[in-house]
Amino acid sequence: MQLTTLLNKHINSSLVELDLIAKDKKTSALELIVISAIKFSITKGDAKSREFLIERMVGRVPLEVDVTADIITHKSIIEELESD
Repeated sequence: MQLTTLLNKHINSSLVELDLIAKDKKTSALELIVISAIKFSITKGDAKSREFLIERMVGRVPLEVDVTADIITHKSIIEELESD
């Protein structure tokens, strides 16, 4: 399973559920890492680990927004309206 899939699978689990899954001998190493990261984020309240988990699930929020496409679109609309 991919990391994002595992994060989505376990993010809504309780600590008790995570512990049960972690104790299962058939649980993969990657799944144990994901469970460990989620538990660490919950129990320690670590902002960096929460941010990492969220970025892995939904993607990183861009720091800059490209508005050039909007300007070009608006210019072409204005030119089209003016030509009518």
